[in-house]
Amino acid sequence: MMESLREVKDGYLISLNIGTPPQVIQVYMDTGSDLTWVPCGNLSFDCIDCEDYRNNKLMLVFSPSYSSSLVRDACGSSFCFNIHSSDNHFDPCTMAGCSLSTLLKSTCFRPCPSFSYMYGGGGVVAGTLTRDTLKIHGVSNNSEVRDIASFCFGCIGTTYRGPIGIAGFGRGALSLPYQLGCLQKGFSHCFLPFKYANNPNISSPLVLGDVAISSKDNLQFTPMLKSPILYPNYYYIGLEDITVGNYTTANEAPLNLKEFDSQGNGGMIIDSGTTYTHLPDPFYSQPLDR
Repeated sequence: MMESLREVKDGYLISLNIGTPPQVIQVYMDTGSDLTWVPCGNLSFDCIDCEDYRNNKLMLVFSPSYSSSLVRDACGSSFCFNIHSSDNHFDPCTMAGCSLSTLLKSTCFRPCPSFSYMYGGGGVVAGTLTRDTLKIHGVSNNSEVRDIASFCFGCIGTTYRGPIGIAGFGRGALSLPYQLGCLQKGFSHCFLPFKYANNPNISSPLVLGDVAISSKDNLQFTPMLKSPILYPNYYYIGLEDITVGNYTTANEAPLNLKEFDSQGNGGMIIDSGTTYTHLPDPFYSQPLDR
């Protein structure tokens, strides 16, 4: 799979082709979260505390009634269980109104109850879990299109500080690469500088699947760390040091930036949805003092 990422002032956008016939919705690519969601309902979608979002040219809303292949996800699905973060797999169907006898027999097929999903920056979205056809492009020929049936995503009716949807690229089961079967194979992306944001002829490539790791002669790799305890759905790397021009930090990075401790703390998170890089002092101050 190969798609193009478009640079905007605070992130990178990917175009999702969802539904039958397909509707093109631009969403942020976010390696720091799992859920893929799109704004739903031309008239009913509401964004709380979103300045000028209705005048935003990036604002495209998905219309569920226009897609003949759309269905609500079932309360007994693994995705519904995941989005509700429950310890009891009966909980979603119980909230949907299923009787105990149907729960025990796994014969309740009511829709997954509405959910809310919170982000680290304080944003919140609320809506329903939905399945529809997702169209993706091939690598060798961009005109080659592949249909991904029953792709699961959030159909969001209300958001708080989140006017544009998100393509979740985390390690969790709800994420886009997980559902496409690419999580174990890998994905790669090249983020071009934001100075190209207004150039429609230049985009950042995003490659998923075997091709993402096949050309090892032309790519550099660094091993990922995997948290054994905390936040296993994030992507972690171990930081060795920082080089700016000809200057390299006098001391190596602190041990807690290189590896995890016994409580699962440590490492650095790779998050495409975060604008800034955060480092602890005094390590942060060393390159600034030069």
